[in-house]
Amino acid sequence: MKDQTIDKAVHKPQISFTIRTEGKIYFVLVENIACVYLEEETVYLVDFSGDKHSIDKTVSCLENLLPAQQFYRINRQTIINRKAIKEIAPYANQRLVLYLSVATPEPIIVPRLKVRHFLDWMESG
Repeated sequence: MKDQTIDKAVHKPQISFTIRTEGKIYFVLVENIACVYLEEETVYLVDFSGDKHSIDKTVSCLENLLPAQQFYRINRQTIINRKAIKEIAPYANQRLVLYLSVATPEPIIVPRLKVRHFLDWMESG
């Protein structure tokens, strides 16, 4: 059986994702994705206009397909686009809370153990 892992070094950059819903097929450009999140076993892409699109991929798969310099995986459920971040504020127990330009079902909390890495990623972009 062929290995299904994606090698970023040889994988072509993803330009868009195909969305299939209610008899329609359309595309969401990677540059238009504000965030990705898992809610009740369904993965959603949220674009910068605030529209939510369900997609038949895992969060881990999307993490590998999205450009790492633009997207950051906050936790098991959420990936954010750096351009979607409006504000970053301190949060309880040495964590950070992110306020995005689009609505999310839960607050985006950077875990304490990821704060340094997240801030380094923000500075490097």
